[in-house]
Amino acid sequence: MTATVESAPVSAPQPVGHLANEAQGINFWRHDRAFRDLMTRYLAPEVLTHLQPYFDRLGALAGGRLDELARLADRNPPILHPRDKFGRDEDWIEYHLSYREMETVAYQEFGMHAVTHRAGVLDWPDRLPPSVKFALQYLFGQAEFGLLCPVSGSDTSAYIIGRFGSTALQRYLLPRMLSQDPAALWKGAQFMTEKAGGSDVGAIETTAEPVGRNALGLEEWKLFGDKWFCSHTDARW
Repeated sequence: MTATVESAPVSAPQPVGHLANEAQGINFWRHDRAFRDLMTRYLAPEVLTHLQPYFDRLGALAGGRLDELARLADRNPPILHPRDKFGRDEDWIEYHLSYREMETVAYQEFGMHAVTHRAGVLDWPDRLPPSVKFALQYLFGQAEFGLLCPVSGSDTSAYIIGRFGSTALQRYLLPRMLSQDPAALWKGAQFMTEKAGGSDVGAIETTAEPVGRNALGLEEWKLFGDKWFCSHTDARW
Protein backbone atom coordinates (compact mmCIF):
# COMPACT_ATOMS: atom_id res chain seq x y z
CA MET A 1 0.00 0.00 0.00
CA THR A 2 1.38 3.36 -1.00
CA ALA A 3 0.71 6.39 1.17
CA THR A 4 -0.02 9.67 -0.50
CA VAL A 5 0.62 13.07 0.99
CA GLU A 6 -1.47 15.96 -0.10
CA SER A 7 -0.03 19.45 0.28
CA ALA A 8 -1.91 22.68 0.16
CA PRO A 9 -0.88 25.10 -2.56
CA VAL A 10 1.65 27.67 -1.38
CA SER A 11 0.33 31.18 -1.64
CA ALA A 12 2.49 34.01 -2.87
CA PRO A 13 4.10 36.10 -0.12
CA GLN A 14 2.09 39.11 0.83
CA PRO A 15 3.67 42.52 0.42
CA VAL A 16 4.72 44.27 3.61
CA GLY A 17 4.42 47.95 4.22
CA HIS A 18 7.48 48.61 6.34
CA LEU A 19 10.15 47.96 3.70
CA ALA A 20 11.41 50.82 1.56
CA ASN A 21 11.05 50.66 -2.19
CA GLU A 22 14.08 50.17 -4.40
CA ALA A 23 15.93 53.49 -4.60
CA GLN A 24 18.47 52.63 -7.30
CA GLY A 25 18.37 55.27 -10.01
CA ILE A 26 16.65 57.94 -7.91
CA ASN A 27 18.05 61.45 -7.82
CA PHE A 28 17.63 62.19 -4.12
CA TRP A 29 17.80 65.94 -4.63
CA ARG A 30 15.06 66.03 -7.26
CA HIS A 31 12.99 63.35 -5.55
CA ASP A 32 12.88 64.99 -2.10
CA ARG A 33 10.65 68.04 -2.43
CA ALA A 34 10.48 68.61 1.34
CA PHE A 35 14.27 68.75 1.49
CA ARG A 36 14.45 71.25 -1.37
CA ASP A 37 11.85 73.41 0.36
CA LEU A 38 13.91 73.36 3.56
CA MET A 39 16.93 74.61 1.67
CA THR A 40 14.98 77.66 0.51
CA ARG A 41 14.40 78.49 4.19
CA TYR A 42 17.94 77.90 5.42
CA LEU A 43 20.07 79.15 2.52
CA ALA A 44 20.25 82.60 1.00
CA PRO A 45 18.81 82.66 -2.56
CA GLU A 46 22.18 83.39 -4.17
CA VAL A 47 23.84 80.55 -2.23
CA LEU A 48 21.13 78.06 -3.15
CA THR A 49 21.22 79.08 -6.81
CA HIS A 50 24.96 78.50 -6.89
CA LEU A 51 24.78 75.16 -5.05
CA GLN A 52 21.84 73.58 -6.86
CA PRO A 53 24.05 71.94 -9.54
CA TYR A 54 26.18 70.41 -6.76
CA PHE A 55 23.14 69.16 -4.87
CA ASP A 56 21.74 67.75 -8.09
CA ARG A 57 25.03 66.01 -8.87
CA LEU A 58 25.30 64.47 -5.39
CA GLY A 59 21.63 63.48 -5.43
CA ALA A 60 22.19 61.56 -8.65
CA LEU A 61 25.35 59.94 -7.30
CA ALA A 62 23.52 58.80 -4.16
CA GLY A 63 20.99 56.93 -6.26
CA GLY A 64 23.57 55.67 -8.71
CA ARG A 65 27.31 55.27 -8.50
CA LEU A 66 27.60 55.90 -4.75
CA ASP A 67 24.94 53.29 -4.07
CA GLU A 68 26.84 50.78 -6.19
CA LEU A 69 30.09 51.58 -4.41
CA ALA A 70 28.49 51.32 -0.97
CA ARG A 71 27.10 47.87 -1.74
CA LEU A 72 30.48 46.74 -3.03
CA ALA A 73 32.33 48.15 -0.02
CA ASP A 74 29.92 46.38 2.34
CA ARG A 75 30.86 43.07 0.72
CA ASN A 76 34.56 43.91 0.99
CA PRO A 77 35.15 45.36 4.48
CA PRO A 78 38.47 46.84 5.61
CA ILE A 79 41.23 44.40 6.55
CA LEU A 80 43.57 45.08 9.48
CA HIS A 81 47.19 44.07 8.92
CA PRO A 82 48.77 44.06 12.41
CA ARG A 83 52.04 42.38 11.34
CA ASP A 84 54.01 41.62 8.22
CA LYS A 85 54.97 38.10 7.09
CA PHE A 86 57.97 38.14 9.43
CA GLY A 87 55.85 38.96 12.47
CA ARG A 88 56.97 42.57 12.72
CA ASP A 89 54.40 45.14 13.82
CA GLU A 90 53.11 47.29 10.99
CA ASP A 91 49.45 48.10 11.80
CA TRP A 92 47.84 49.31 8.60
CA ILE A 93 44.35 49.00 7.17
CA GLU A 94 43.65 47.79 3.66
CA TYR A 95 40.60 49.36 2.03
CA HIS A 96 38.75 48.15 -1.03
CA LEU A 97 38.90 50.38 -4.09
CA SER A 98 35.16 51.01 -3.79
CA TYR A 99 35.71 52.67 -0.42
CA ARG A 100 38.55 54.78 -1.79
CA GLU A 101 36.33 55.98 -4.63
CA MET A 102 33.65 57.03 -2.14
CA GLU A 103 36.33 58.95 -0.25
CA THR A 104 37.18 60.76 -3.47
CA VAL A 105 33.59 61.91 -3.80
CA ALA A 106 33.33 63.04 -0.18
CA TYR A 107 36.71 64.71 0.36
CA GLN A 108 37.95 65.68 -3.07
CA GLU A 109 34.88 66.46 -5.17
CA PHE A 110 32.57 67.95 -2.54
CA GLY A 111 35.01 68.90 0.23
CA MET A 112 32.49 67.91 2.88
CA HIS A 113 35.14 68.08 5.63
CA ALA A 114 36.24 71.60 4.65
CA VAL A 115 33.16 73.38 3.34
CA THR A 116 32.48 75.36 6.53
CA HIS A 117 36.13 76.06 7.36
CA ARG A 118 37.69 77.74 4.35
CA ALA A 119 36.78 79.68 1.24
CA GLY A 120 36.81 78.17 -2.23
CA VAL A 121 35.07 74.85 -1.59
CA LEU A 122 32.38 74.20 -4.22
CA ASP A 123 33.68 77.32 -6.00
CA TRP A 124 32.14 79.63 -3.40
CA PRO A 125 34.29 82.68 -2.52
CA ASP A 126 33.72 82.44 1.24
CA ARG A 127 33.09 79.83 3.90
CA LEU A 128 29.70 78.21 3.51
CA PRO A 129 27.23 77.91 6.41
CA PRO A 130 26.84 74.66 8.37
CA SER A 131 23.48 74.02 6.71
CA VAL A 132 25.34 73.36 3.45
CA LYS A 133 27.52 70.74 5.14
CA PHE A 134 24.47 69.06 6.65
CA ALA A 135 22.70 69.11 3.28
CA LEU A 136 25.66 67.41 1.61
CA GLN A 137 25.84 64.81 4.37
CA TYR A 138 22.10 64.17 4.09
CA LEU A 139 22.36 63.47 0.37
CA PHE A 140 25.55 61.43 0.69
CA GLY A 141 24.06 59.40 3.52
CA GLN A 142 21.22 58.15 1.33
CA ALA A 143 23.81 55.82 -0.18
CA GLU A 144 26.64 55.55 2.35
CA PHE A 145 26.32 56.49 6.01
CA GLY A 146 29.44 54.81 7.39
CA LEU A 147 31.90 57.11 5.63
CA LEU A 148 30.23 60.14 7.21
CA CYS A 149 31.87 59.16 10.51
CA PRO A 150 35.43 59.74 9.21
CA VAL A 151 34.26 62.84 7.32
CA SER A 152 32.68 64.28 10.46
CA GLY A 153 35.71 63.31 12.54
CA SER A 154 37.94 65.28 10.18
CA ASP A 155 35.53 68.22 10.09
CA THR A 156 35.13 68.51 13.85
CA SER A 157 38.83 67.93 14.52
CA ALA A 158 39.59 70.90 12.29
CA TYR A 159 36.97 72.92 14.16
CA ILE A 160 38.54 72.13 17.54
CA ILE A 161 42.03 73.01 16.33
CA GLY A 162 40.76 76.20 14.74
CA ARG A 163 39.04 77.26 17.93
CA PHE A 164 41.41 76.07 20.65
CA GLY A 165 44.76 75.29 19.00
CA SER A 166 47.75 77.60 19.10
CA THR A 167 48.56 79.76 16.11
CA ALA A 168 51.53 77.52 15.28
CA LEU A 169 49.39 74.39 15.46
CA GLN A 170 46.73 75.93 13.24
CA ARG A 171 49.28 76.97 10.64
CA TYR A 172 50.79 73.50 10.61
CA LEU A 173 47.63 71.39 10.61
CA LEU A 174 44.72 73.25 9.05
CA PRO A 175 46.09 73.60 5.50
CA ARG A 176 46.60 69.85 5.49
CA MET A 177 43.36 68.90 7.24
CA LEU A 178 41.26 71.12 4.96
CA SER A 179 42.93 70.11 1.72
CA GLN A 180 40.91 68.51 -1.08
CA ASP A 181 44.03 66.99 -2.58
CA PRO A 182 44.15 63.29 -1.57
CA ALA A 183 47.96 63.35 -1.57
CA ALA A 184 48.08 66.27 0.88
CA LEU A 185 45.01 65.59 3.04
CA TRP A 186 45.47 64.68 6.69
CA LYS A 187 42.25 63.22 8.04
CA GLY A 188 41.17 63.58 11.65
CA ALA A 189 39.98 61.02 14.19
CA GLN A 190 38.24 61.22 17.52
CA PHE A 191 38.43 58.84 20.46
CA MET A 192 35.07 59.62 22.08
CA THR A 193 33.35 56.48 23.30
CA GLU A 194 34.28 55.20 26.76
CA LYS A 195 33.15 52.31 28.94
CA ALA A 196 32.09 54.78 31.61
CA GLY A 197 30.05 57.26 29.60
CA GLY A 198 29.40 55.48 26.33
CA SER A 199 28.90 58.10 23.65
CA ASP A 200 27.79 60.71 26.19
CA VAL A 201 30.62 63.18 25.70
CA GLY A 202 29.55 65.08 28.81
CA ALA A 203 30.29 62.03 30.96
CA ILE A 204 33.80 61.30 29.73
CA GLU A 205 36.50 60.63 32.31
CA THR A 206 39.57 60.85 30.07
CA THR A 207 41.84 63.83 30.61
CA ALA A 208 44.53 65.39 28.40
CA GLU A 209 47.76 66.67 29.88
CA PRO A 210 50.53 68.62 28.13
CA VAL A 211 53.79 66.69 27.77
CA GLY A 212 55.97 69.29 26.06
CA ARG A 213 56.79 70.11 22.45
CA ASN A 214 57.92 68.00 19.53
CA ALA A 215 60.82 68.59 17.13
CA LEU A 216 58.70 71.10 15.19
CA GLY A 217 58.06 73.14 18.31
CA LEU A 218 54.40 72.15 18.43
CA GLU A 219 52.76 71.33 21.73
CA GLU A 220 51.95 67.68 22.44
CA TRP A 221 49.34 66.21 24.75
CA LYS A 222 48.85 62.76 26.24
CA LEU A 223 45.47 61.20 26.96
CA PHE A 224 44.85 59.44 30.26
CA GLY A 225 41.75 57.25 30.31
CA ASP A 226 40.04 54.17 28.94
CA LYS A 227 38.76 54.70 25.42
CA TRP A 228 36.57 52.10 23.75
CA PHE A 229 36.25 53.17 20.15
CA CYS A 230 38.07 55.33 17.61
CA SER A 231 36.16 57.12 14.90
CA HIS A 232 38.45 56.72 11.87
CA THR A 233 41.26 54.51 13.07
CA ASP A 234 43.90 55.27 10.44
CA ALA A 235 43.54 59.05 10.41
CA ARG A 236 46.63 61.22 10.68
CA TRP A 237 45.29 63.38 13.54
